[in-house]
Amino acid sequence: MPSRMTRSASRDASFSSRETCDKSINGSPVPHDQLAVRLHAIYDERPEKVLFVKGSGRLQYGEVVTAMDVARGAGVKVLGIP
Repeated sequence: MPSRMTRSASRDASFSSRETCDKSINGSPVPHDQLAVRLHAIYDERPEKVLFVKGSGRLQYGEVVTAMDVARGAGVKVLGIP
C-alpha cells in the first residue's frame, strides 16, 4: 500500500507511511528523492505550514522520522501525529 499526503479542506496536509515506504502527495506517487521538491512546491507559498503524519506500525521509527525531517527542511513548521 502506498503512503499518501493529501490536503484537507483546512489546507493542512497529511502524510501516511505504510509498509512499502512508498510516498505520495495528494494521491500522486513521489519518489523519496523528490519528496523535498514536492513539499517545497506545496508549502513555500502557504502561510500555515502544518503536516499530519501517520506511520504504519510495521515501519521502523527512523523511516517516519526521516520523512518528517524532509518535511521540516521543506518549510513545514508544525508536525502533528493523529
